[in-house]
Amino acid sequence: MGTFMAKYSILVIDDESIMREYVEEAMLRAGHAVDSAASGADGLALFERKNHDLVITDLKMQPMDGLETARRLLAMQPDVPIIVMTAYGTIETAVTALKEGAADYILKPFAPDALELAVTRALDRARLSRENQFLRAELDHRYHAMIGASPAMKAIHENIRKAADSRATVLIRGETGTGKELVAHALHHASPRRTKPFIKVN
Repeated sequence: MGTFMAKYSILVIDDESIMREYVEEAMLRAGHAVDSAASGADGLALFERKNHDLVITDLKMQPMDGLETARRLLAMQPDVPIIVMTAYGTIETAVTALKEGAADYILKPFAPDALELAVTRALDRARLSRENQFLRAELDHRYHAMIGASPAMKAIHENIRKAADSRATVLIRGETGTGKELVAHALHHASPRRTKPFIKVN
């Protein structure tokens, strides 16, 4: 039998032991490695040591509530997905948490399946976000690698800069292998539409 590998590391923060154990059990059943904390401060200390893949925190906690806990977690690791657990009375606080960077909220009471679905969605979104950041960095690298010091390359770069500010359609001409697609990528990267997808049509 092979060694068991946990899917992701999850941190559960809740000052109510019954709820904390319920969430912990659901995450263990889903195949994740789980740490749990009974307060925001303990949760932050655990996260600082282990840098978990995802955090699930209750909103209504004493003395540090879930919103403040989420703020501090995001200050430590801006892209950590956080799911906040909330009851009907604190939905407004959950919405505030979303505006400040939490990935999702889940209403109590909830079934383990609903929590697992929210966790999977949040982890998938975080993975896609990281991949997009990597691709953008790769494009940055390719873009800067393309910019040579010769007068001809400087002229191309200047043309890209001018065209990038325009909304006009741009025709890039050149023989096969001269880097037309690289220029198209550079043009997209330099334009106000750089955050939109670059779509290739053959």
